[in-house]
Amino acid sequence: MLQIIISKNAKYSLSESAQMAIEGGAQWLLLKVDAQRADKMRGEIVDIVAMCKDKGIILTIENCIEQAREYGLHGVFISDNNISPLKVREELGAEAIIGSVVATPDSATSLYRGDIDYVAFSDIDNAKEFINDVRLCGCEIPIVAYVAGSKLSDTDLDTFKQSGFSGICSGEQIFSDSTDPVEKIAHIIKHLSPQT
Repeated sequence: MLQIIISKNAKYSLSESAQMAIEGGAQWLLLKVDAQRADKMRGEIVDIVAMCKDKGIILTIENCIEQAREYGLHGVFISDNNISPLKVREELGAEAIIGSVVATPDSATSLYRGDIDYVAFSDIDNAKEFINDVRLCGCEIPIVAYVAGSKLSDTDLDTFKQSGFSGICSGEQIFSDSTDPVEKIAHIIKHLSPQT
């Protein structure tokens, strides 16, 4: 699983980034805009929502519960420690996709018991131990590598797979550093796909 973070950057608009991610084969986009900017970018977000609905792409937003509801998004990713994923679950209901950044195996297990769909972990150096500890608790919650600033080299991708991650959440570096984001996303997806 690859979640592509769609955020404002120096090269591309939100819509352009979303279009390139979809062209590259991404099946899950994560909008990263604060609530104030989301209100100012309403037209662009509406276009992205329509694009994702047309292509059957999952679209979530980071930390913006009201905007998720207003735009009919699939759910919310929580990276803000002041927002309770369990309260977001109550607000948005069982059908919403809710994910959250975590720092400890206990928090991952607690969120799993609270019907949170997935967790994200960013301490890649300690990922294998973290994932092992979560699994030893009998917790089968999907754990994604939250690597917003990573260049996602083949070595990085192999490390994420070998650590036991269920997927990767990244995007900012893909759009700012890559000469061809569509090709880069397609390459990442191919690299992450099980070999036949």
